[in-house]
Amino acid sequence: MASRGPNLDQCIVCCRSYNARDCRPRSLPCGHPFCSMCVTNLIKNRRLKCPTCRSTHKADHATQFPINYGMEEILKSLKSVQSIPSPQEEPTPLESGKINKIQSMLNEQERNFIKADELCQGTEHQLALYESKLVEWQCHHETLISKLNALVKSHIKVIKELKNEQSRVLTAQVNGQEQRKQRENVKQHLASISTAQEMVTAIEMADSSNTALEHWVKKCQECFPDVRVVYTSRKERRTTKKMLELVEKEEKSDESTPVCLGNVASTIMKKVQWVTNILSVEELRPLSKVMKTLLDAGRVMGVQEHQGHARSARMTLHNNKLHLHVLHDHPTPDNTYTLEHSCLMKLVDYSCAQVFLDFGWEGEMRGRVYIELNPDTGLARQFLMLCTGERGFSYHSTRLLEVVKQGHPGDYVCGGDYEKDTGDGGAPLLPGLQEDHDYERLAKSGLVGTLFTPGSPHCAQFYICIRDEDSSYGFTFGEVVSGLEVVKAATKLKNIADVKVVDCGVVLPL
Repeated sequence: MASRGPNLDQCIVCCRSYNARDCRPRSLPCGHPFCSMCVTNLIKNRRLKCPTCRSTHKADHATQFPINYGMEEILKSLKSVQSIPSPQEEPTPLESGKINKIQSMLNEQERNFIKADELCQGTEHQLALYESKLVEWQCHHETLISKLNALVKSHIKVIKELKNEQSRVLTAQVNGQEQRKQRENVKQHLASISTAQEMVTAIEMADSSNTALEHWVKKCQECFPDVRVVYTSRKERRTTKKMLELVEKEEKSDESTPVCLGNVASTIMKKVQWVTNILSVEELRPLSKVMKTLLDAGRVMGVQEHQGHARSARMTLHNNKLHLHVLHDHPTPDNTYTLEHSCLMKLVDYSCAQVFLDFGWEGEMRGRVYIELNPDTGLARQFLMLCTGERGFSYHSTRLLEVVKQGHPGDYVCGGDYEKDTGDGGAPLLPGLQEDHDYERLAKSGLVGTLFTPGSPHCAQFYICIRDEDSSYGFTFGEVVSGLEVVKAATKLKNIADVKVVDCGVVLPL
């Protein structure tokens, strides 16, 4: 059991003096104080054992234990008392200079020691995290080995059953050969008949031989194949073959070397994240040269688990804007770096979020339309969700439905029926949508909104206004800031329904 030393101003675990930075005293529920860094290091598997009394406390982080302010006040008082100079002869100017120089050197050394200690403790913490990750990976490998062993045992069992089936087939083949020999004997007997009695006997033997043959054939037809054995063998072979083909494909495709980590990761765990292709938002911003290279190569994806299966969204850099494209229901491609989609969406400023729609017709992408959603309203958030696909539905692959008042002031295009693509769908994604004064604006070129009352069965449909008009209609929640000419070009087509949203997403602020 640890016991407190003579220096009350020091943590008994690391022997560092308490300070107001990383070494503040924290009191455990048992009453014993330790510095913040030591409390952090002592927490393992959400539990902490007091070094003094060995009491066990539940904890995830050092901040769950309160700072011992009373102890800090006592320590401050002790330091102030110790700082009062004792009566003595005043030093000469030369001695005073030497003392100041020595004191300055001591202070510098103390600062260096503090920095070195912090660096050491930080590295120890990183190593502990890395060691924990290594243990986690070992458990994963052991689980996989267990499953592989189960698969091998399954194959061994199938082989045993196949051998049993083979033995039954060999037995049937032997019986068939015996039947063939008996029929040869009957044939020879029939060829050597000389009396009526021999003929009667030969006919009886022939009938008996035919009956035995028919019985053998019928038994073979009934007994073979053993459907269960054949089906199990086929299933195991196909499943294992597919798995091995995926492994071989993964090995062949994963030929690229890891990214140089010298300039992109400063800690052990950040390097681990880069090697395992798992990034964090901190690595994404600001955009480093390495990150730009990965984005240009299409090797950065946003990932989401939705209803038990993986979804992924491309990330691209266009005109110095970071684009998060719509989520699709397919797993992340090989050799890509991933970020949690929900973490990426936290970067969005909903008061001035910018989304994009890519329109195409006649089999080609014709242009990108950027829309700023302002102010932050329910309809604006719903429009953003349908651009990103984060709720499982999106505007991707929907058509423009019609041009209203074409060629006249206030004309507009309609679209956004993500349910039926006919104008009969477009149900709201968000509950509780209501009318609001924020939606009221005079119709002008580029405005984006919906003609349907918020919360109604079609309010996810949208319109984009082409020309100004001295009146207002619908519920406005955004405005085109770039690319309106693409929409105008679409209105000149013979059939506006030929225009599709070929891609969509949100612009992430850098």
